[in-house]
Formats: sequence, structure tokens, C-alpha cells
Amino acid sequence: MSDGKPQVKVLIVGFSVTAETPGYVGAAAIDLGDAFDIHKVGIGGIHPHDLKHLFASIVDEYQPDLIVLELSTAGFRQLNLGEVDHEETINIIFGVCGKLRIKVAFLDLPRNDVDYENDWLYTMHKRICQKHGLAIVQIENSNRLLRDFVHPSEEGIKVYSDALQALLVDCSKRTPLIFDTENSLQYDALLVANLVRSQVKVRSFQRSGYNVKCVEILSENLVHFDFEEPVLVCGITFLAGPFSGFIRLNAGDYEKVLNCYDQYCYYERFVIKRFDPFTCSSISLEQLPEIPQIKLLKGDANLHERKGYVVHILTVKKDI
Repeated sequence: MSDGKPQVKVLIVGFSVTAETPGYVGAAAIDLGDAFDIHKVGIGGIHPHDLKHLFASIVDEYQPDLIVLELSTAGFRQLNLGEVDHEETINIIFGVCGKLRIKVAFLDLPRNDVDYENDWLYTMHKRICQKHGLAIVQIENSNRLLRDFVHPSEEGIKVYSDALQALLVDCSKRTPLIFDTENSLQYDALLVANLVRSQVKVRSFQRSGYNVKCVEILSENLVHFDFEEPVLVCGITFLAGPFSGFIRLNAGDYEKVLNCYDQYCYYERFVIKRFDPFTCSSISLEQLPEIPQIKLLKGDANLHERKGYVVHILTVKKDI
């Protein structure tokens, strides 16, 4: 029952573990009742460093009072991007939260392929939380908590739910994050739907709290857009699914064919593809008609006309 106080609006940001429905987030929401207004954004298949581009727009959509960062379950340790890159990601996240006076907490959940006695990630998160006075819960022992290498079993869901509830109670008593960042690298994700001036078909994609507009590209249609000033482009986001294929990107002298299809395209999902940065003033995107010769992990390939959906152009203010 509500005691008359305004609900604390909570946003849990994570990956495929957080995306599960109802999962540990749903279990916690049931137990907490109306003490907190709980939301989640779980984007499977991406990594914490991708949030440099996406985090600000996610926060702008939900405008939470409190954010829980579930960053440790993504498989990015194997990418060997290093501690400096991850701390830069956290600094950018903190810059967004600090500007809006949002309370921040960390929920570190286990994988079964990590040696937690020597894990730089858990060590870094603990150090950062101690420095800034943030609440943190770290679960290291994965025995009986996982049904595979990272996703929780029924027992794991209960343990994670209890941990999240305790974390929210702790964090709600703390002061909002104070963080002044002067990052020289400023990342963005420009919605293609907002860049295109011609008539295009736009649809929504919604999954596990993440909501975006997607521009459809057919083989006979060229999608073109200009930027107000030259930008440094470092990637693109799109939907990968049964109708995906190859998209040709042209930007002046720069041309790249993007493979938007893989073995997981028996279902539709949001994907980020990065490439070496280049500067341009305009971009054209063309859906190629070729059907990829890639065997799906489940089911048979769809052999109908290819249909692409692009979401963002990823940019950065200076060369990375």
C-alpha cells in the first residue's frame, strides 16, 4: 500500500539478463508493490561501451529518479577493450546522470566464465562506487544460480530479485550523483527517421523496454539524408531478422557493404555494427537484393525479397 509519498521512478539498464520477462526485475516489482515505479531497458547482444551512444536517449525517454546499472553480464571482457575504455563509458553515463541529479546504483551479476578473484570489472565498479558514495551489490558465486553461462535459473531469479530490492532500498536513501565531466569525446546516435527528408516508411521496434523508430529500406528505394554539418561517423544500428541481407552505405568517396544477417536471424533483434570512423556530409543507404547464404541456428531461411530497417547513425565529436 502507498503511504502517500510519490513513487520513486526506477530504471534498470542492462542486457539480455535484464531483458528476460518477467525475470528478476519482474519478480522484484511484484514483491515491492507500489513502493517503486520500476521500468527496465534490456538490450541483448550489445555491450557497455555501446551505451556511450544510446544512454542519453534512454534516460530522456524514461526520466527516472534512480538508475540501476547492470553492466557485468555482457561478454565484453573477451573483447579486450580494457579498463580505460570501460571507465570512459561509466564517466559518460555519470555525466548524463549527474546533470539530471539522478541517483545511481550498480548491480553486478555473475557469469560462469569469469574468475572473480582476479576480475578487473568488479574491482573497478567497487572502487568507483566507494569514491562516489553509490550503492552496489556484487554477486560472484554462480553455483545453482545460472541455467547457462549467464542467464539465471529459478533460484538465480530469486537471488537477483532479493538483491535488487535491497539495492533499491539502500540507493533510495542516498543523495543523487554529483559528477562533473568534461569528456573530450562526445558520442551520439542520430535517428535516421529524423534525418530523412523524403517520404519513407517508418515503423517502431519495441523489446524489453527499448523503443526505437526504424526506417524501411527496399531494394528499389535509396534512402538519402544530409547532415547540417560534417560529422564523424563510426557505426550504424539496424534490425537483423528473417528479411535482412546486405545494405550498401555510400558517403562521398566512402563505400561499405554491411552484412545485416547472421545465424540468429530466425528472429528480429536490434544490432550495432561499428567501423573505422570517417567524416561525411551525407549518406545514402541501399538494400541489396542478394539473399545471404548463412545457415540459421533454428528453422529455415526466408527466401523472399530482402527488407532492411536502419535505426541510428553513430557519431563521435573527434577521432576515436
